[in-house]
Amino acid sequence: MAFKEGEEPKNASFVEIGKEILKMCVGVPLAIRTIGGMLYFKKSEMEWLSFKNNELSKIPQNENDILPTLRLSYDHLPSHLKQCFAYCSLFPKDYKIDKSSLINMWMAHGFITLYDKKQSPEDVGHEYYMDLLWRSFFQEVEEDELGNISKFKIHDLMHDITIQVMRSESIIIYSKENVIDEKTRHVSFGDMLHSSSEIPISLSKARTIRTFLLPCQQWFGTSNLDSSTFSAIVASFKFIRLLDLHQMGIKTIQSSIKKLKHLRYLDLSKNKDIEMLPKSIVKLYNLQTLKLSGCSKLKELPRDINKLVNLRFLKFDRCSGLTHMPNGLGQLTNLQTLSRFVMSKGRIDSVPRSYGELKELGRLNELRGNLSIENLKQVKDAALEYKDANLKEKQRLDRLVLNWVEEDINETDVGHDDMSVEDLQPHINLKALSLERYGGVIFPRWLVSLTNPVEFKLDSCKKCQYLPSLDQFPSLKIINLYGLDSLEHISDTERDNSDSLFYPSLEKLQIRSCPNLKGWWRERRVSLPSFPRLSDLTIWDSPQLTSFPLFPYLERLDLVNCSLKQSLERMMINNKTSGNLPSFASSSSTIVAPLSKLSWMNIVNTGEALPEECLPNLISLRTLWLVKCPLPQGIRYLTALQHLYVWNSEVVDWDEMEWQGLRSLLSLEFYKLPKLVSLPMGLQYVSSLQNLEISQCPSLIAIPEWICKLISLQSLNIRDCPNLESLPEGIGALTSLQTLDIRRCPILLKRCKKQIGEDWHKISNIPNLEGQLSRQEEEPDEEEPNEEISDEAKKPACQNWDLIKAFGCCNCSTTQQLTH
Repeated sequence: MAFKEGEEPKNASFVEIGKEILKMCVGVPLAIRTIGGMLYFKKSEMEWLSFKNNELSKIPQNENDILPTLRLSYDHLPSHLKQCFAYCSLFPKDYKIDKSSLINMWMAHGFITLYDKKQSPEDVGHEYYMDLLWRSFFQEVEEDELGNISKFKIHDLMHDITIQVMRSESIIIYSKENVIDEKTRHVSFGDMLHSSSEIPISLSKARTIRTFLLPCQQWFGTSNLDSSTFSAIVASFKFIRLLDLHQMGIKTIQSSIKKLKHLRYLDLSKNKDIEMLPKSIVKLYNLQTLKLSGCSKLKELPRDINKLVNLRFLKFDRCSGLTHMPNGLGQLTNLQTLSRFVMSKGRIDSVPRSYGELKELGRLNELRGNLSIENLKQVKDAALEYKDANLKEKQRLDRLVLNWVEEDINETDVGHDDMSVEDLQPHINLKALSLERYGGVIFPRWLVSLTNPVEFKLDSCKKCQYLPSLDQFPSLKIINLYGLDSLEHISDTERDNSDSLFYPSLEKLQIRSCPNLKGWWRERRVSLPSFPRLSDLTIWDSPQLTSFPLFPYLERLDLVNCSLKQSLERMMINNKTSGNLPSFASSSSTIVAPLSKLSWMNIVNTGEALPEECLPNLISLRTLWLVKCPLPQGIRYLTALQHLYVWNSEVVDWDEMEWQGLRSLLSLEFYKLPKLVSLPMGLQYVSSLQNLEISQCPSLIAIPEWICKLISLQSLNIRDCPNLESLPEGIGALTSLQTLDIRRCPILLKRCKKQIGEDWHKISNIPNLEGQLSRQEEEPDEEEPNEEISDEAKKPACQNWDLIKAFGCCNCSTTQQLTH
């Protein structure tokens, strides 16, 4: 870490100092990485020696307490990095931090310093991030499909450093009983905030709050922030710069939000009931980041949005209610991120003046990241407007989605998509391109000019008969083909240069709803090329597809509503007979057996079982889903299988299956098996099984006594088996069984009734009885509604009356209404 490869010092004494410092890190990898990262920026032998003798030597060296050593690496950070890293104290331990959001937060608090007018704070923030990553302050980096860093974590001990440094200046709230110091500037919530009543009353003391952050809101949870608490926050936190209220069940944003003059970061995303933003929101002149994604009922953006002159980040994905963009959006020339541009679906000559046209994008040449242009027209006049979007000058865009409106096309308009799409040419640096509902037959000429595309997608392009020559793109990793009704063959040309690798970088290929697709090439080929890197293949609803290139390194295979037997058998034959597999650009050129790398497989509604001759090759298969298809006869070959899911199968004789070969099986799920009467006999020999789930098996009447042979079983779930009569005595012998979950099995639940049921003695020693077993005594047969008004209903509508009073908002109109 202290030196890049090839830059190691040749001075023997320099090396010796490094070894002594290494010993003082007592072999702790985190300490070695952080100290090494810090020393990288100290180039002289004297600096290293001074650090060792004057700083590191004064710290007790203890492998059980390396916090003082880690603190040294923090103390040596430049001041601008110290505040950026310390701010991460607001995220709970082990939290996945979104890199883009964090940089926007740093910007909101003025942590980023620009020394050149040509610099953007986003780029400088990225440099700050990479510097901290290099110094090992960040770890466990995740990348998106285009290779950009998306998320990361902080080691728990490094998180302890941030808490040390920030002291009372920041706090993560885990309970309404938390005491908030009046000097606190930054607050976040360590768990999901469900309602205003969970906000500590003591928060009212901290009148100089700069950050209100909700990092732990969950998409499946429900929350509700009442309007009076919203008013209290606006009235009290006058200096707030970052306000996060995402997924709080907010229906209305009050106009008083305009009072937050210092606000730079506002997150209102996932408040699905917000229909309109107040006009006053455009008075937040310092606002840089506005997040609205998931506000599905939002009808429009503010008409005067052009007044938000400092806005740099505007994201509103999954806002299906939006019908247009406001006129003047193009005046926001500081804008770096604009996730969507929604055009009006009306005719071009009938669009209201207040609606923004595509030319609004013309001046926004600093846009970066992802941009989706929606409701493009399939008419002659469209080309005039498309050229004004100036997409060719937007060299920072990574991903571009071009989406055409679905409409009836006049005879005179046929072919105009082919012309107009030429004027939507992006910059050659574009990494991902998606064409949705494109009505043209010919693909744009500019497609071949893209230098290094990574991802290509076609969706619902009904007239598409063949694809452009995509194998010429050496960096292409992902191809998605959806809803291509006219596509019969993916390539209409022969490959002239057989010496070049076939799709050398392709890793993921998805083909869905291509009903007429027959094969890759129109002409039958004697020898087939191989995908040298393809690891993930999905084929859905393409029943005629039979001819395909080879994929010897496939790891995931997802087949739905297609010809299973013909496809797999042909592939097996092709792999065996093809003697000219190319040597791959990898560390190993060994030719592997077909399907031998496959670790995950999903087979749905194929009407036939996996061919038995394929099964011996599945030596790496760990997970297998079988939905609406029979179990294969050669199941004994799946010796590496760990997870098996059998859904909607009409199998009659389950005992014919050779279960004893599944010696690695850990979990098994039977779901919707109408003819399953008892568990398969051979299952008793699968002693490795840890989790067994049985759901919606109406014919199941008994669990066999031999279940006691499943000595590794830890969890047993039984659901919706109405005719299951009893549990076997052998279940009590399962000493590893930790959890029994029974739901909607009326006969069985009655027998398992606590203390009095005939089967209670069989299960009473199981540590965790869940589902309806855990709440038998709490559930009456039919709960009568209580007509008396509860104490909760008598309380005022405000969820946290005490908090409102503590904020001192009793003079506001909302509170006056509540008191009456």
